[in-house]
Amino acid sequence: MKNVGIICNPNKPEAKKILSKLILWLEQREKKVLVGQDAVSILNKPAVAISLAELKNRCDLIIAMGGDGTLLKAARYVGASGVPIFGVNIGSLGFLTDIVLDELYARLNDVLCNRFKIDRRMVLEAKIGKDRYCALNDFVISMGASCRMIELEIYVSEDYVCKYPADGVIVATPTGSTAYSLASGGPIVDPRMKAIVISPICPHSLGVRPMVVHPDEKVKIIVKSKAEDVRFTVDGQTGLQLPSDTKIVIKRARHSIKLIKAKPMSFYEILRNKLKWGGRGDYAKRT
Repeated sequence: MKNVGIICNPNKPEAKKILSKLILWLEQREKKVLVGQDAVSILNKPAVAISLAELKNRCDLIIAMGGDGTLLKAARYVGASGVPIFGVNIGSLGFLTDIVLDELYARLNDVLCNRFKIDRRMVLEAKIGKDRYCALNDFVISMGASCRMIELEIYVSEDYVCKYPADGVIVATPTGSTAYSLASGGPIVDPRMKAIVISPICPHSLGVRPMVVHPDEKVKIIVKSKAEDVRFTVDGQTGLQLPSDTKIVIKRARHSIKLIKAKPMSFYEILRNKLKWGGRGDYAKRT
């Protein structure tokens, strides 16, 4: 790994403290460091700054430093290039960015010495008309600022499933099952699985429940509402308005996102720590 790119959330106070130091540490190990342009304002030393879109073409590794949102941003720019992402958590929850600052250099040294595993995460692709979008976490269809219910028609491949009024619907990957989908009552799915999770948002029907469908299926959603402020959001970061009778077709993307696992922590340990799951006695004492 000769060229290392950094995508950083410049709004995090810790980012300003660590970014220049991290660049120096990498350069001392004979790595060429390229920094996304949005982080240039917090640098204390000169660095090669390029557009985020160009990072994937010039880097062998990308460090995403922030929270899960920063890693999702990195995944959007990495796309199908196959460049692995090393997530560093300087945010709050951090399901995807499990490396904290205290262990940054030890874990990054392991990566530079090829002591790591690659965790391949499923990606979803949505088609709206001629436009295509990809999500590592989820696609969300919801009523915008009006907060009124919208009517949605759901199909799995060619099979009609149901139509219901709701605040919206979330179509998530297993990775995204612990994000907005979980907060809306959806199931937790092991990220190693391949599946599509459909979670309604506050449906006005007691019979509507979240579903987990086969990854080879296509999920088709038709927006039946007449309002013009229905929103389609990709990974909570980018979005657009949807007119009535818009058809969204969602399926498994051909590519996956490579996340670097330099820390021996299981998915269930992450759940226990991040969600504050408890039990009788201390876990460490019981094992």
